[in-house]
Amino acid sequence: MLRECTEIFREQLQQNRNLLFDSYIPANGTYLIVKEDGSLCEPVEIELDKKVVR
Repeated sequence: MLRECTEIFREQLQQNRNLLFDSYIPANGTYLIVKEDGSLCEPVEIELDKKVVR
């Protein structure tokens, strides 16, 4: 059963590379964005009002 779930997840991930991030809401903090080539962007400060985010 786990193998079947993994196969379905893999297929979905191939169709949408942002599958994991589409509904993810990051915690407050400072984040470093790493590009695919390994270079870093400027740090990003995230502070969300959880009452507004749906």
